Amino acid sequence: MSKNPYNRLQYYPVGAEQMLLPLKHCNSFMLNVLRTLSYQKLKMIKEKKSNFCDSGGLQIIEASKKGKKIIVGPLLRTRNTNDYLTIGTIDNCRIYRRTNSTLALLVDRPVYTYDSEIVYWFKLSKSIKGRNQMLKAAPYLCPETELVIAIQARDPLEVPKYFSWIFTPYVRIYAYPTRFRNKPSDALGNAFVLSFLSSVGIRHIHFLGSSAPVIMFLLAKAIALNMFEKASFDSLTWNQSAASRRLKYLHPYTLTPMPKKGSLHPNTNLRTELSRYNGVFEATIGRSNPPPWVTAKEWCGFYNIRAVEEFKNTVLSVALDNNLNYFVKHFEKYGKKNKEEILKALDLLDESKDFGHDYIKRKYQSKIEELYTE
Repeated sequence: MSKNPYNRLQYYPVGAEQMLLPLKHCNSFMLNVLRTLSYQKLKMIKEKKSNFCDSGGLQIIEASKKGKKIIVGPLLRTRNTNDYLTIGTIDNCRIYRRTNSTLALLVDRPVYTYDSEIVYWFKLSKSIKGRNQMLKAAPYLCPETELVIAIQARDPLEVPKYFSWIFTPYVRIYAYPTRFRNKPSDALGNAFVLSFLSSVGIRHIHFLGSSAPVIMFLLAKAIALNMFEKASFDSLTWNQSAASRRLKYLHPYTLTPMPKKGSLHPNTNLRTELSRYNGVFEATIGRSNPPPWVTAKEWCGFYNIRAVEEFKNTVLSVALDNNLNYFVKHFEKYGKKNKEEILKALDLLDESKDFGHDYIKRKYQSKIEELYTE
């Protein structure tokens, strides 16, 4: 267990093309096997204390939407063209070694909530096949990389069934996709997943694709209860210009994109731009001593990454002091109904710690079923 309590909850900002400056000043980030790596990028990546490499699952989603042919196999080269997507399970292992990845996902087929039974089982069988191929190659090609399995269930209640098929004792870190499950209304289901994974002895959980405050609340609570030794999450939220085509900064106390109307002027001094909208320059990146002339375009991404990190540390500190419920009740971003949903999820984690997951299943299963059958 880490001596620094803040290291028990790790944030991985997802790498973005043409946005290297923010990532140069971070200790860790997430990259994708399908991104072209120049010598400069590769050198920067190898200098990081920790990096997490995705296996191409997001590209599988995008390729399927575009009608591309998707092929996964051991003898292929991992590449994405206009007509097809190929993911080489052995090639992925080579990329993990070349990038000094400390964590890396095994290949999987992402599942949609609306997938039929036959499609669900087809994707699960492909994920198992990809897992087995990579597990054979990894000890020889990327022995220093800790491998991670994504639990691609259609809803939280299906996680135990999916886990029973995909689990292997050779992998001790499991990930759960939350990119589309990051609202307060999803909190109870996400807490159910944490309860289950803790009950089967998983000690490191990763939430894929979101840095929403509610995600941090749940992970921090689970860490405070010692349900896991470590938890982590990733997102591209820091790169607000990519998401909205408008340059914005994340409010350091709520992570709300600011300004709510309009955007920052990209070529104006960052300190000047933030002062127009009450941005907290000194508390967030002032101690990193950026040059006084830096523009919003150059340093806003770094500001946002630090805002997420500072918020994460605050939430974890509050949770470790057993004051998270109070913090949520007074959190400005969410309304009364959303706060109640989050507090119910935090109560679920408390009850899981005290009474075990079987009790949680009996008490909450019907409530969670209602949430995902509406």
